[in-house]
Amino acid sequence: MELGCGARVRDFGGRRYVYFWQYERQGGQSVRREDYVGRFEAPKTKGVLLRRMAAYHRRAEQEIARRWARIERFVSAAVHTSTWRYPAHSTSRAAIASRVRALCPVAVR
Repeated sequence: MELGCGARVRDFGGRRYVYFWQYERQGGQSVRREDYVGRFEAPKTKGVLLRRMAAYHRRAEQEIARRWARIERFVSAAVHTSTWRYPAHSTSRAAIASRVRALCPVAVR
């Protein structure tokens, strides 16, 4: 999973243009996509860019929350079925979270 978004300013013919870029999944791979936002000098460009960034981060937070809930369900089911691997385990949320992070590291860029 690759997270990220940002802005890029390009110069064409002496004029500056703003593009919004983000990572998306296409065919099982992370792809960087750029979309035109507006001219650098235009007053509405900054507002449009900030709204796009906020929307991207909102979607990313929802996706991470969805994945975290799924991992917690797996851990919860595992804690109640067999503890032979963890003879002196704790079922506190922090202890479970640290075990999940140790078993399932996720690289976030």
